Amino acid sequence: MVSGPCDAASNCVTSPHFPHRYGNNDRCELRPVAGVPLEVRAFSTEQGYDFLIVNGVSFSGSNPPRARSCPNSYGCYGSTVNLNGVMLHGMTPQGAIWWHSDSSATLTGWKICQASVAPRMPPWPPTPPLPPSPPPSPP
Repeated sequence: MVSGPCDAASNCVTSPHFPHRYGNNDRCELRPVAGVPLEVRAFSTEQGYDFLIVNGVSFSGSNPPRARSCPNSYGCYGSTVNLNGVMLHGMTPQGAIWWHSDSSATLTGWKICQASVAPRMPPWPPTPPLPPSPPPSPP
């Protein structure tokens, strides 16, 4: 589920207008499927100013994006800590994902997906029920 100008199709979500430039001051909230890791198909945002925030970690820049700690979902400006080695690809979201762009430069944005989770089908043909147990024999 997506709120804001981001686009969802099948099991993927993109920044607005992807693969063309996203807009200034874009804001989106994404609700991914719980427990399903993310797959990064493309990522190009203004380093340090336009952020995709997952599990409190902000990602910006080029693929692979740089990770920084993010104090809140409204933006990651101010004092943050670089998180070298934290990767967006393969991360399992624990809640909403947020997208924020600022009011200056824009790039092509991002495309993230989650692996399709196929519903489990019962075996076919169905296993027949076991026959009832015979009553206990009298002593």
